[in-house]
Amino acid sequence: MAFIFAVTKCANKIEEFRYRFLDGEVVLYESIDTSFTYLDKEAELFKVVNVPMQDMLRSLYNWQP
Repeated sequence: MAFIFAVTKCANKIEEFRYRFLDGEVVLYESIDTSFTYLDKEAELFKVVNVPMQDMLRSLYNWQP
């Protein structure tokens, strides 16, 4: 999770990585989120997980100091 957070944080600093197509038009987003897949071994299926970007890694875990 920390690696995905770090890569997404870096990608958000690069304007070219924040361009997307929306309804046939090129759009520049202020920030991007990430998604990844994992294998659910019980169901033997890959699942897509969408993760909204947070400002701090600890907020992904609802961490309290």
